[in-house]
Amino acid sequence: MKKIILLFCLAVLCASCTKKAFVYEDIETVVYFLNSGKVSLKPSAKSYEIVVVKGGNTEEEPQVAVVIDERVLEDYNSDNGTIYNLMPESAYDFCSGTLTINNETKIVSYPLTMDLTNLTTGSWMIPLKLTSSTAKVNENKDRLMLVIEIK
Repeated sequence: MKKIILLFCLAVLCASCTKKAFVYEDIETVVYFLNSGKVSLKPSAKSYEIVVVKGGNTEEEPQVAVVIDERVLEDYNSDNGTIYNLMPESAYDFCSGTLTINNETKIVSYPLTMDLTNLTTGSWMIPLKLTSSTAKVNENKDRLMLVIEIK
């Protein structure tokens, strides 16, 4: 009986050695906002760092772009019953060019500076959308809504 158990264990051990191990290189590249969704900022805020992250385990260095997208604002207001206004371009400075995420850092950031002194009372939003022509964009983390309430 001991020999049968020993042979069975040996067979299981040999069978497990022949299976191909999971290869991490097979995980595709995905890009997304680090802080996706609605982010509330204080009226005293002067800047915000928009961070885009690369996930997956490939050697690809994807190109990404962050753009102002009014449809993000419209969809958010419609889905949530809110009345956010598009923040005027004169209240912030944002450069929306294409950047490459390198394999060392796996992130890129877009600085956004704000001057809210001339904004009137209300609920304001800067609606951002992440795009990439070279990598998959996580559809659950491709929108960032920067919201400021001025009372």
